[in-house]
Amino acid sequence: MLPAVNLYLLASLVFVVTFLLFVPFINLMYRLNIKDPEREIGRKDRFGDFVNIFDNIKGYKSGTPTGGGILIVFMVVLVFAGTRFFSNYEIDADRYNLFLLGILIFGAIGLYDDLKKVFKFKGLALRVRHKFVIQMLLGLVVAYFGVSKGLFIVEIPFLGYVVENQWLLMGLSALTIVFMSNAFNIIDGIDGLSSGSLLITLLPITVFVSNSTNSLADLVLIYIVIGAVLAYLYFNIKPARLFMGDTGALALGAVLGILTLTSGTLYLLPVFGFVYIVDSFSSVVQWFSKQFFNGKKVFKIAPIHHHFEAIGWEDTKVVFRFWLAHAFCSLLALGLYFLFV
Repeated sequence: MLPAVNLYLLASLVFVVTFLLFVPFINLMYRLNIKDPEREIGRKDRFGDFVNIFDNIKGYKSGTPTGGGILIVFMVVLVFAGTRFFSNYEIDADRYNLFLLGILIFGAIGLYDDLKKVFKFKGLALRVRHKFVIQMLLGLVVAYFGVSKGLFIVEIPFLGYVVENQWLLMGLSALTIVFMSNAFNIIDGIDGLSSGSLLITLLPITVFVSNSTNSLADLVLIYIVIGAVLAYLYFNIKPARLFMGDTGALALGAVLGILTLTSGTLYLLPVFGFVYIVDSFSSVVQWFSKQFFNGKKVFKIAPIHHHFEAIGWEDTKVVFRFWLAHAFCSLLALGLYFLFV
C-alpha cells in the first residue's frame, strides 16, 4: 500500500513518468507514420475547398505524428485507478467512477476518429449532426450517472436559484460535457495552445473544487492531469514533435465539463471558459455564413485562432495572447466566485 503522498508530489511523479514515456512513444509514432491527414498540405476542409491559407501557414507541420492524447489518457486512467486501489487516498467511489466513465467514453469517441483519419478506413459515414447526436446520447449516460448520484450541481448563487428538476439537470449536464469536449478539441490547433490553455483553466477550477465538499477525487484527478499535460506540453511547444489528436482532446475537454458540474460553477463557465466559447462559435459562425450566404466567409479561416495567423500573426504570438486571455478570464472568474459564495 502506497502512502497518501501530497498532491504536488503526485503531479511531479506523473510528470516525470509521462515525460520519460513520451520519448519512446514519439519515436514509435514517427516509425509507424501515425499522422493526421487533415494536417497535410493540400487537404480539403469540410466545405470541400482547398485550404491554401492553411497550407501556407502550417505547411511545416506536414509529417508530424499525432496520438499524444492516447498516452495522456492512458497515464491519467492508470494513475487515477492506482490512487484508489494502491494508496491511502480515500476517494469517493461514485466520483471515481464518474470521472473514469467520462474519460473512457469520450476518449473512445476520439480514438475512433483518430483511427479513422490516420488509417483512412471508411467506417460510419457520419455527418457533423450525427456525431453530435451520438455524443449527446453518450453525454446523457455520463450525466445520468452524475445526477443520479447527486454529484452534479447547477446553480446561480447571486439569484439564489438551484436546478432541482432532474431532467433539466441531466440535459444541462450533458450539453456542458459535450460542449467542453468539442470546444477543447477545436482549440487544439496550434502548437502548445490547447495544453497551455488547459493548465491555466485548471487553476480556477482547482480553487472551486477545493471549496466544495467531498472533492478529494476531483483534486487527485486534477493534479494527475496537470502532471501528464505538462509532460506533453514540453513536446508540443513549437515546433511540435507530436500532436494530441481527438483521443486526448475529447477526453480532457469532457474532464473540464465534469469538473465544472461537480464544483457547481457552471454559472462561471462563460467567464473562465470564455476563450473556448469564442473559439468554438467562430467555427459555427463561419459554417453558417458559408452555408446560407453563398459561401461568404466571416473569417479568413476558422476557428478564429487560425484567422489571426492568416492575417499575419506569428503562431507563438497567437498562443501567448490566448494564454493571456485565459489567465485574465481565470482571474475574473475567481473574483466573481468569491464575490458570490
